[in-house]
Amino acid sequence: MKKLIVLLLSLVPFAAHAAEQDIAVSNFQVWGNVGANNVVRVTTPGTTVANPSGCSDTDSYMVASTLPKDAQARIFAILVVARSAGAAVTLRISGCENNRPAIQTAYY
Repeated sequence: MKKLIVLLLSLVPFAAHAAEQDIAVSNFQVWGNVGANNVVRVTTPGTTVANPSGCSDTDSYMVASTLPKDAQARIFAILVVARSAGAAVTLRISGCENNRPAIQTAYY
């Protein structure tokens, strides 16, 4: 029994990591909402949204609200700069935010 428990516990980090995915997006739209619901959302018109965590809404990505506010602001800044430059950006997606795939980080 102890061996089974150890085996199951060793799989937990792997299972959590399995739902994480890096997604390159281009030709995207970004919008932010400040106030009580600091929301940053990325849409990719005409393309399918990657959904490694099985979120129920797949129309867009949303920055995870569990990230510190300064991290959310940096992700928003990266998205705005990349969008302005017409550059592709890579989003690390893991979990769900408002039932949409959650952005954990962004870079280009």
